[in-house]
Amino acid sequence: MKEAVEPARGRGSIVELPETCGFPCDLMIFSPSCIVFVKVKRMRALVQGPPDVAIKYGPEIRALRILPESGAALMELWILSSHTVWQFFRILPGSIVEIREDGAGITSTGKRSGDCSADTLTFNGVPPPLDIPLPAVNQENNVPDREGDTA
Repeated sequence: MKEAVEPARGRGSIVELPETCGFPCDLMIFSPSCIVFVKVKRMRALVQGPPDVAIKYGPEIRALRILPESGAALMELWILSSHTVWQFFRILPGSIVEIREDGAGITSTGKRSGDCSADTLTFNGVPPPLDIPLPAVNQENNVPDREGDTA
């Protein structure tokens, strides 16, 4: 997605990946301290934080979590609303955390906390505030199972 190049440019060198390559991300950003794998999505309205992201983008998040974990690789989901507002989320093994455009964590005061390094995954020693599990998925049709559904 061409619109994502501008915010990505501020974080490092960019490689755009074609959809046909089968990789679960659209961009790779190479910064001095890490590689960021970015999946870009569009949505008509703003999402209401990590729980909403987990519900609406479960398949994309699961695909990003397939990538190998390391302190030098970060997975992110970027969402562009129809109001041209970007929202950025870091996908961690057990949680989803909203971040700023520059990749820094957002503290409770809204101030920047750290940079693009493995240490910022704990936001200066404090673990991410949310542990948002993804809904169970019906493997036949890749849709979230709803509580009370029977097989």
